[in-house]
Amino acid sequence: MKKMIVFVVLISVLIIAVKGFYHNEKTEEKPLGVFTYQNIADRDQEIKRLEVLSNQKNFSWQDAYSLGILYLHSLRLSEAQKTLTLGTELRPKNFKIREALGMAFFRDGKYSEATKSWYLALEISPEATHLQDMIERASEASAVKSRIAILEKIVEGRQVEWTKHFELAILYVKIKQLEKAEKTLLLALKEKDDSPDLFDGLAEIYVLSGNLEKAIINMKKALALAPDNEVYKERLSRMELQLSGVQGN
Repeated sequence: MKKMIVFVVLISVLIIAVKGFYHNEKTEEKPLGVFTYQNIADRDQEIKRLEVLSNQKNFSWQDAYSLGILYLHSLRLSEAQKTLTLGTELRPKNFKIREALGMAFFRDGKYSEATKSWYLALEISPEATHLQDMIERASEASAVKSRIAILEKIVEGRQVEWTKHFELAILYVKIKQLEKAEKTLLLALKEKDDSPDLFDGLAEIYVLSGNLEKAIINMKKALALAPDNEVYKERLSRMELQLSGVQGN
């Protein structure tokens, strides 16, 4: 009877220990809350505090995660990548660090590295289906980047068809390089100044850059070349309405 009691006690202790260990492991997988700041000065002060801590032995994976996120917010992308990579070394199986590292790579145009990090995150947390969308976005962005590189070589220092400049300008718009898109479309217009699509594209660039006056001027040129185009009419109407709202304020 005493042996049975001792056995039961030992089993109970073992179960409690296992539960405790499991609880601690699950708890450790949750990153500390990222510092919330009211202004840039507060953010930069917290970055400095964590940077000092990063040179000490007690710099944890949670600290690396927090500092990496703050670097991301500050668009200090190379530092974010370095710090979050350290976080993955300290805690290889943490989903949030892998996810954040992927975003640091993605924002820096390193799409293959972003994809790799997000796939590793999905292995840790398969239910994070939103990462599948991010991986698809990274794949598309990588294809755009490759096509831009090819077209830039084609058009560099040589006379080419206006369609090449047009395609390149559209791709620049996709990656938000609006100044390059504008310059490239203007080159296309030198070769093809009777194309309503080119003026429509130029109008879109000016809308995205916040220059509604220039957008309307170019939209009117597009409509003059294609007076029956209902899409152009609708866009022009929307631009004029938006401009009147801005001027009214």
